[in-house]
Amino acid sequence: MPSRGLRISTIVLVIIIFAIGGAFVVNRFNTPTTPAFLNDFTAEFLVKDADTPDGFHLFESGTGKYTILFPEDYVVEKSSYYRKKASGSGDPDTENVYLDKMGVSPKENQMIQGVKLFLHPDVSTVDDIRLDMIRDKLNAPDDIEFTEEKLKDNTIYYIEYIDEYKEDDMVDTYYYLYGLISDNNSKQAIFFELEDTCFNSNTLGCSINFEAEKKLGTKMMESIKFK
Repeated sequence: MPSRGLRISTIVLVIIIFAIGGAFVVNRFNTPTTPAFLNDFTAEFLVKDADTPDGFHLFESGTGKYTILFPEDYVVEKSSYYRKKASGSGDPDTENVYLDKMGVSPKENQMIQGVKLFLHPDVSTVDDIRLDMIRDKLNAPDDIEFTEEKLKDNTIYYIEYIDEYKEDDMVDTYYYLYGLISDNNSKQAIFFELEDTCFNSNTLGCSINFEAEKKLGTKMMESIKFK
């Protein structure tokens, strides 16, 4: 017959096992089941318990230099992600992040929806030359102006452009929302590139709501907090 001490030890062990198991269950059910959190690589950057608007998680840069609202139906493309040290820097302060919308692809539905974030550690000034470079990258007309938005800690410059590419009987429609978000308290800046594509839009149409995409992009840019 087991001794009293052995029985007590067994009871304590059972309590510990249930406590650990219970904590695991609570933790598992507290983790959001969105596409972003279900992607292991993306989940590494997300703050699980952050208070965010519906449809978003909080993304924390792998450099620790900024946070941004992250759409819950996007994932970070692992193959295009990198961070590195700038010359003379001790910690990583340059980072490239590409967000890809789940369930959208040229093969599945003839569409692309993605956002690129590039952290630059040393943008000392935002001048006309730098903004013209963004305009040239889009091949946007000169009469399309940048919108400037001054916030308490950041200044945002962004440009919106819709373009079509025609070849033979095929027409592709492109929506661009490009921005530059500069930190008012340092030289840090983020280049923001939202790009949507509808292939064969002349025959298949384009189901992407460009106005909703603009709201998404501006909300993300306005949410950026540098550290």
